[in-house]
Amino acid sequence: MKKILTIIGVAALLATVTASAQSSPTYAAQSISLPATLATGTSNLASAPILFVGKQGNAAFESTISSGSSGATNVYYFAPSVSGVNFDTNAVDLLAVTNSTASATANTVVKNLSATGIGYYKLVTIVTTGAVTNNSHYYPAKISAP
Repeated sequence: MKKILTIIGVAALLATVTASAQSSPTYAAQSISLPATLATGTSNLASAPILFVGKQGNAAFESTISSGSSGATNVYYFAPSVSGVNFDTNAVDLLAVTNSTASATANTVVKNLSATGIGYYKLVTIVTTGAVTNNSHYYPAKISAP
C-alpha cells in the first residue's frame, strides 16, 4: 500500500512541475521614450534608450509612425551588449529595423530582435527620410519566466 501511495505522490508532483513549466511567461509592454516628431536626417540619440531583453530568447520592437503628405521612413539601429555597459557599435554588427509609411497614413511594424546570448540593446541611431510625426515605440519585457 505504501508503494502505491508513493507512486501516486510522485506522479502528482511530476504533473504539477510539468504544468508550471508550460505556463505562459508574464510580460508587459515597455514604452520607449523618443521624440514625437523626427525631421529628415540622422538622429544620434544623446541619451539612447536601452532595452533589457535578458529574460527572453527573442524580443520584439514595435514602431508606429505617421507622416505628412509625402510619406516617410525611419530606420532604427540597435547595438547589442551582454553587460549593459559596453555596446558593440560596429557598423557591421548593428541591427536595423525599417518602418515606412505612405502619404498621410500611419504604419506599425513589429520586428524580432534576436536576444539569444544578448542582455541588452541600445537604440543608437534613427535615420529619417521625410518628416515623421506621432512616433510611438514599444518592446516587451518579461516580468517572470517559467
